[in-house]
Amino acid sequence: MKHIKLFEEFLEEKAKKGLWANIHAKRKRGEKPAKPGDEDYPDEKAWKAAQESESIDEAESYTDYPAAASKNAQKALDWREKYGRDEITAGTPVGWQRANQLAKKEPISADVVSRMAQFNRHRKNSKISADNKDTPWKDKGHVAWLLWGGDEGVDWAMKKADEIRNDKE
Repeated sequence: MKHIKLFEEFLEEKAKKGLWANIHAKRKRGEKPAKPGDEDYPDEKAWKAAQESESIDEAESYTDYPAAASKNAQKALDWREKYGRDEITAGTPVGWQRANQLAKKEPISADVVSRMAQFNRHRKNSKISADNKDTPWKDKGHVAWLLWGGDEGVDWAMKKADEIRNDKE
């Protein structure tokens, strides 16, 4: 009986943490992320709920990112508005959400700062390719980079993530 109660408590706690906590726990365990069509892949409703419920504790939120990060994100949003999603095919829903947050200068959580810092792995794709020199909005790597604040946003996030880690130690 005791193990059943412990399991129920575990399930309750897991449900409270939400989708992002589950995704991060899975990564920590070394498991690959679920792909669309997989049994454990969240449906559209779960994604929307997770994005809307991403509550930010005021003490753990940050708005001191550079204005250039907001400007970079806004540039990608403007291109999407001008050319449409048929022509702007870059970026994930999370990337576009991040661009909206940065462009609106909304507070971002420590978790989001960490994800922005981790986006540094895509820096190699940040420059506009020669093929897209005259149409930079068609360069998927460049657009995705701008969604996350560009050089200024990612550089800020890497420094801020270090500060946050050091404060916790």
